[in-house]
Amino acid sequence: MRFARPNAPVLGDLRNSRGGLPADFERLEVLLEGFEMTVQALNLAEKWRLPVILLLDQALCQNTVTSPPFDISKVRIERGPTLTGEDLAKMAEYKVYKSTETGVSPYALPGTPGVWAEVTGNEHDEWGHVSVAVPNRVAMMQKRMGKMTKAEPDLPKGKFFGPPDAKIGIIGFGSTTGPIWEAQELLSAKHIATRFYQPRTLYPILVSEADAFLKSVDVCYVVEHNFTGQFANLLREAVPWHHAKLKPVLKYDGHSFRSPEIVHAISGGA
Repeated sequence: MRFARPNAPVLGDLRNSRGGLPADFERLEVLLEGFEMTVQALNLAEKWRLPVILLLDQALCQNTVTSPPFDISKVRIERGPTLTGEDLAKMAEYKVYKSTETGVSPYALPGTPGVWAEVTGNEHDEWGHVSVAVPNRVAMMQKRMGKMTKAEPDLPKGKFFGPPDAKIGIIGFGSTTGPIWEAQELLSAKHIATRFYQPRTLYPILVSEADAFLKSVDVCYVVEHNFTGQFANLLREAVPWHHAKLKPVLKYDGHSFRSPEIVHAISGGA
């Protein structure tokens, strides 16, 4: 888990966590809100067998909030397709990276008696052995990268707050969430209706979700703790046809947003 400098969401690391690797590699990024999202992230990682990066800002770590007790009874562990010792005994061979329609290979949990699998950072074949064969490389790349599309239905969906017919949109997440909620109340008192979209998967951006939200508004303020409007730029990459609607609201002085600052940015002090 990676942490940002004080009071700043992990957006300086967002592009690095997307592309800071020497080659194409699938990974998911989800925003950590707490207990529930941690469970979802672990399930995604095990079910789809790919890295899931939890993004968390330090302002949330250091705040104290009142929360109902966690309901452990609702926790469901999803490890994806696994093989038991009995399953393996019926198989002529065990392919730990077997090609499947979903891209996810059934696997035996570490410690399963009687099973061995080679794990290497080099390109490998279905058995886990190092392979430089071109057809194998192409097949394995397509297998891995295909997970990004197939896993999308399982990715955490965003949350929406405010009247659905509001024409002023706000996007934010992490420690900006509370100030945005308060700003919505203050704006409502000024008879300014807003709708707030809180994405919970930052990569890949859920295009259908973001597109529908941006279609519904005339202008959208993206509230971020950074200098360059990094998430707004990622949105412009994912839904470029909404480029003109996105208006960054930025703060980078080391302190968290206060709701009047967001109100001022949207209403111009009206």
